[in-house]
Amino acid sequence: MAIEMTLHLEDKIYNVLDCKFTLTQETDYTGRPCAKPNGGIFDLVIEGDKDIVIFEWVIDPKMMKNCKLIISSRYGTGKSRAIELLDCYCIKSKDHLNTINDQPYTISFSISPAIMINNGQEIFAKFWKKSDLKLKNVPITVREEEKEEKEVIDYYITDLNNIRLKKILAGDKILLNIHTKNMIDEFLSIKLDNQTIDFKYNGEILIDDTLSSYKIGINIEKIELEAIKQQV
Repeated sequence: MAIEMTLHLEDKIYNVLDCKFTLTQETDYTGRPCAKPNGGIFDLVIEGDKDIVIFEWVIDPKMMKNCKLIISSRYGTGKSRAIELLDCYCIKSKDHLNTINDQPYTISFSISPAIMINNGQEIFAKFWKKSDLKLKNVPITVREEEKEEKEVIDYYITDLNNIRLKKILAGDKILLNIHTKNMIDEFLSIKLDNQTIDFKYNGEILIDDTLSSYKIGINIEKIELEAIKQQV
């Protein structure tokens, strides 16, 4: 194959024989992406040696490592691609040695990164990350949408079938729909201001009809509430 991949881990470079990973995006009701890309597990197969770096990594549930995958042409032509994976846990490992044929000794393992950077651009960063990219002086390309202004576009009440309600009665199960832009991971408070009923969220009565410090996860949130008789 004209393309090759190497794994740079600590001070060693390994030939990658196989690599699989997936990126996904959440979509709204129109089918358009409504959140940052999210990644999961990187499955790798490398040519092994007597080093026990992977073994020590997989048996320690608290150990995090940083690594880099370089994808390039075998012939040195064209631009290479660099995928940096930071704050990675090793969650699975399998060694395979067959002395009957000429197959190399291989190590198959899976890593779960908190941060993925592709050619200097941050693709995703999970809440449990330890690295601060600013402190590490990693050149990150700011995603275009992050430069845009944060905005609450609209919020409204519907029933569980997404039909807007003009009147809410005690006992109703309702959805608070919050439509935002560029506010993923931001905290938002919404005051419903109903003079005749109160609301419950996750079994707790909302104080002053206000949903406080709700963390936005996607551009269109649908939050289930319960309407109850107004408390004296």
